[in-house]
Amino acid sequence: MLSSEQNRHTPDMAFVLVLFFLFALTVFSLSAVSGGVYARTTDSMQENYQLRTALGYLSNKVRQCPNTPYCAVQSGTLCLVLPEKTADESYQTLIYLSDGWLCEKLTAASDDFDLSAGMPIVEAAAFAPAVTGGLLRISVTAPSGASLNTAVALPEVAP
Repeated sequence: MLSSEQNRHTPDMAFVLVLFFLFALTVFSLSAVSGGVYARTTDSMQENYQLRTALGYLSNKVRQCPNTPYCAVQSGTLCLVLPEKTADESYQTLIYLSDGWLCEKLTAASDDFDLSAGMPIVEAAAFAPAVTGGLLRISVTAPSGASLNTAVALPEVAP
């Protein structure tokens, strides 16, 4: 009598084990998929944060500039030039792309331009400043190809 009772419960036990293994397989699969999604999401968020930070930094530099910024090509490199004048000398902050980095350099207006002397701000694949009307449009592209743009109203300087 005991053996016939065991035989009746064997399919029940097999069903429970199969159900458990299916549940475990589903949990493992979902964990693996969600890990990849999480990694891509955090990478995208980090990249967007860097681009937004760079554009915010550049916008604030332009707003702080007492004179009208302009774009110029120096040593074959497109630069955003933020001029400053003191009582005895003229300075300029140059913002440019060099070796995959957006760089900044403060120098006397009369000094020679040296690409390697700038301080890196953020890694970038492209930097495109352009002055149109009363706006400075800035575009920064990350190494992955993601791009963000901003426009900053240029200060009106009295003649």
